[in-house]
Amino acid sequence: MKKMCLLPIWAVLLIIAGTFFSCEKKKDMAIYRQADSLNLLSYRMRYKNLDTACKAAHDAYKLADGFPSLRAEALNNQGFCAFIHMDFERAEDLFLRVYEESNNELECLIADIGMMKICQRTAMNKEFYDYRNSALHRMKRISDDRSAITDPRELERLDYARSEFSIASAIYYYYLQQEQQSLEA
Repeated sequence: MKKMCLLPIWAVLLIIAGTFFSCEKKKDMAIYRQADSLNLLSYRMRYKNLDTACKAAHDAYKLADGFPSLRAEALNNQGFCAFIHMDFERAEDLFLRVYEESNNELECLIADIGMMKICQRTAMNKEFYDYRNSALHRMKRISDDRSAITDPRELERLDYARSEFSIASAIYYYYLQQEQQSLEA
């Protein structure tokens, strides 16, 4: 008889807990969408309004706590802004933090390319090749699993990464007066 009385109490507690977790999930998805939108804004504004791009990336990073890939994307966007401002130390710090925040191959690839560009500008030749080789390995892994990427935005970021890789490589070889490698890149 006592067990029968406890059953409705447990049922009510389970319903309350389910409602609580459902609300939390909706709240998390709203935060995810907001951080994702800020990352997209930062990406779209990077050549139009750098101040807006920087602020959006900073805000996305703060919001994306608990979402490693979004935080990595925000760090890459912030790193790009720092690089354009020629603050290479800050850009390097931001790109290196991407590896700590996430194991998302695409975001790590973009960080590798950002590091290539920094190494090229600061005459760190050995490190340039280290990051270039890392980027090549990541592009190979991504292309081996290319069918897994179906999100149009991820495909756009992959195209961005490939074009930035080619540009960074071509510029590097051009400055070294290696015309053939520059043309190939």
